[in-house]
Amino acid sequence: MTFLVTIGRGSMDLYSQKLAPHLRVPKIFTDIYQRVAELFNVPLLSCTSLRSIREDLAFLRLLRGLNDAIHFPNHHMGRYALFLGKPYVITVHDLIRYFDLKGYAVFIHRPNLRDRLYLHMDYAGIRKALAIIAISHTTKRDLIAHLGIPEERIFVVYHGIDHSLFRPREGRPLDEPYVLFVGSEHPRKNLTTLLRAFKLLKERNRRMRNLKLLKVGASGGREASFRQETLQAINRLELEGDVIFAGFVAEEELPFY
Repeated sequence: MTFLVTIGRGSMDLYSQKLAPHLRVPKIFTDIYQRVAELFNVPLLSCTSLRSIREDLAFLRLLRGLNDAIHFPNHHMGRYALFLGKPYVITVHDLIRYFDLKGYAVFIHRPNLRDRLYLHMDYAGIRKALAIIAISHTTKRDLIAHLGIPEERIFVVYHGIDHSLFRPREGRPLDEPYVLFVGSEHPRKNLTTLLRAFKLLKERNRRMRNLKLLKVGASGGREASFRQETLQAINRLELEGDVIFAGFVAEEELPFY
């Protein structure tokens, strides 16, 4: 089996990059997922969208030329897997875009025509997979409930921890005790729920009155910021001064937090 490694700084890119050294299989390194992510919310008939079709076809020809099954490291590779014509395994991290597509809730943005076309291909590709790796039991349940995939084809494999990187170290960014949250402020991250729980903890435990919430990571991405919604929640809960935004922190510096 050939493992596809996607180049980039996103969480699903890091998943493939961290997993790759531990797999004794052939690998292909590609930046195709960066282009996939950049094209969300781009009009179907725009020049950018039309140029991407040529890149998609070239990438598909490359994959078809392999004499091996393929492991795709994230669910948005389903659009290529669908037309592969050979066995493949795909890792599914969540179905957030599927919920966007079906209008259950707007977690990122309501998909435009191009998004809908490609997302339908992604989920059709997932349905055709020989086996699916789900990163949590919640994702497994969603795959069964929403995509109708038989349970026996889904295998739950949790994300790992790099113990050479994440271990206690001297030095802390704050002197006060704090709760650390690493991630964006997309609604799917449930930061508002964390803020409510943080508020209750401070109210119900006198020893936690000086507790801070340290938030690491950008507010959103190219598609939307979500910072305004976060600030509104902080004001509503009267947590001004208790939430600290650290912004982007490099991966090698994150263990110090």
